[in-house]
Amino acid sequence: MTSLTEIETREKLIDPLLKESGFRLNKEKDREYEVSGMPNEKGIGFADYVLWGDDGLPLAVVEAKKTIKDSRVGKQQAKLYADCLENEFKRRPLIYYTNGYDHWFWDDKNYPPRTVQGFHKK
Repeated sequence: MTSLTEIETREKLIDPLLKESGFRLNKEKDREYEVSGMPNEKGIGFADYVLWGDDGLPLAVVEAKKTIKDSRVGKQQAKLYADCLENEFKRRPLIYYTNGYDHWFWDDKNYPPRTVQGFHKK
């Protein structure tokens, strides 16, 4: 397994998989989406990716980690972003967390997390 930074992981591994699944990632709000309500000093966080539906509502949030990290390290952070997005849009997004090699999918209101081969199509 090659060790890539988080930025390299996104550019070389995650972006191509998301684009292959139909998410063009051509809008500013697709990456580093600012959310409010995070449990930190400023109450603000930045979701690595938000995957949007045609109705303008979030379908899923993706938390990225660098390749050398266990992707499950991003589970709680991704859940917090999903909480913030749900508060903002009144729709619960699905959750992904990945290191570019290992991908986890979580419909946290209905099912436990499970590994997947990539991202679901829009």
